[in-house]
Amino acid sequence: MKERLVPLSLWAEQRGIPGSTARKMAEEREIPARKLGRYWYVVEEVEEGSGQGRVLTLFNHAGGVGKTTLARDLGFELASRGHRVLLVDVDPQANLTQWLGLGPVEEKDTLLTLTGGVLPEPKEAYGMHVIPSSLRLAVLDVKLKSVPAGELLLRRKLQAVREAYDFILVDSPPSLGPLSFLAGLAGEGFIVPVETTAKGLQGLEGVMEVSELYATAVGAANFIRLLVPTRYDPRSRTAQEALEGVLSLGKRFPVAPPLHERPGPFRRSAAERVPIHMVDGAQEAVREVQAIADALLKVAQEVEA
Repeated sequence: MKERLVPLSLWAEQRGIPGSTARKMAEEREIPARKLGRYWYVVEEVEEGSGQGRVLTLFNHAGGVGKTTLARDLGFELASRGHRVLLVDVDPQANLTQWLGLGPVEEKDTLLTLTGGVLPEPKEAYGMHVIPSSLRLAVLDVKLKSVPAGELLLRRKLQAVREAYDFILVDSPPSLGPLSFLAGLAGEGFIVPVETTAKGLQGLEGVMEVSELYATAVGAANFIRLLVPTRYDPRSRTAQEALEGVLSLGKRFPVAPPLHERPGPFRRSAAERVPIHMVDGAQEAVREVQAIADALLKVAQEVEA
């Protein structure tokens, strides 16, 4: 059995209990609860995952589409269901690392160790293992060019540890440089966040072209495993049309339910360095992340079958 930590506010909402009552229950030890920093969590036991070792890269060459936010929150949601999760930050901007409250980060903690033939020891954050990043990781862009088949280094190392995890989520940088290639080839396919704008839809065409190159490189028939519409505003006609455009690709690629535009809660989660699940008033966003996790698990089961 494995422990999972459920945010107290979410646990209370699921049971129709006022937050103040749930907090009193936790403080008086009427329920198995644990306090980490400012936040209370209910401790539940779940069956351990089967060690399927799905390795997926969150990929989009455009910035600001919600890629890193999705990596953090989707990883936490999977971990909260008892899955063993490893997050790998391949972006020198290190937003994933910072938004999980990890630091300070030394070179030996990052993927710079790949050139020495080893994978760094993961850190722990909110029930997940994390390989963090730092600005220094940008040096790897240059170093990879001098290593034979350097773009496959991460893929080889993750293959060696994949049975220790149920899901390995790789957060790629918003570019098409060597680090992006390293991240893209690390796994068996892409989770693609698509901003529901005209620009986001146009950018998806480029992602599909890149995915075909990656599929050829690893001998796969299809490299896009899941499209996730992000920053969706149902009041906007442009967003509605963009969402329709993403949904129209449903015969080619699985499409998850959209993640709505909610700048307030997501800004707070970044500032407080916690997953969205732990932000007060973010229940709707949490439910959307849960729906995306459901879609991903369905895809994983179909691939396995």
